[in-house]
Amino acid sequence: MGKIAILADTGCGLTDNYLEKDTYMLPLYVHFSDKSYKDMVEISSNEVYEKMDREGLAKTSIPSVGEIKQMIEKIKSDGYTDILVISLSSGLSGVHNAVCMAAKEEQCINIKLVDTKNVWLGTGFFVLYAQDLLKENPQISIDELYEKVNNIDNSKLYFYLDTFKYLIAGGRIGKVVGTVGTLLKIMPIIACNDEGIYHTVSKTRSEDKAISDITDRIKEFVAKNVGKKHYIAIVYKKDERLLKKIEEILKDEIMSAVKYIKYDVVTPALGVHCGPGALGVGAFCY
Repeated sequence: MGKIAILADTGCGLTDNYLEKDTYMLPLYVHFSDKSYKDMVEISSNEVYEKMDREGLAKTSIPSVGEIKQMIEKIKSDGYTDILVISLSSGLSGVHNAVCMAAKEEQCINIKLVDTKNVWLGTGFFVLYAQDLLKENPQISIDELYEKVNNIDNSKLYFYLDTFKYLIAGGRIGKVVGTVGTLLKIMPIIACNDEGIYHTVSKTRSEDKAISDITDRIKEFVAKNVGKKHYIAIVYKKDERLLKKIEEILKDEIMSAVKYIKYDVVTPALGVHCGPGALGVGAFCY
């Protein structure tokens, strides 16, 4: 009988309290001029923002193929025979392709890869779902687990930013309105398209309208999946007033959710590209 591990990267946005014993995490890297840090291991989101204020913008990078191989060896030594890899979008990061390279050289363990075409908890939802499936059916095969998890249409994440300077500096602007949008005070609602690249789904000119737009989209997504279970997630940029407002609008969806996840800010590596002013809401229906 096989034993399945889940391998994700820290781009999924999940902190340790949401991870099960069968889940392993590959840290991304945050680079400042003086030092590099392992995402969520050696640096926190608040430390990233403080250092960017003092030292200027940071950069991020993925773990090396060698580090990925070391992680796979660790998983093998822990007695696992199969790995379900869940990565943030290959359209935004090279981590998926790096794991593919490492996996091609493995012959003693079966590896299946899910490219979520999403980011942060839009990716983290897939990890939560895989964990739940393993808990519900410990005898599930890796092929069946992969087939159930590998559906990018299950996950929706919408967010907006106070400024685009971090996305622009990090080269992650994708198909989003950039500098011109900032000058015109346009607040685009951003999501990942089917290719896993950031794009603008609508444009607003105030925070209230942005929240209304995002929550309407989440309510519609959950309503379209009536009869299915769902997760809800919110990141609220440390503004309790905004959190309470969103929670009131989505109270029915939150009350009926299998999991409700909330964070005050995005995780460190994502904070490099989004800055401290990221507010977003996501849902996962299955």
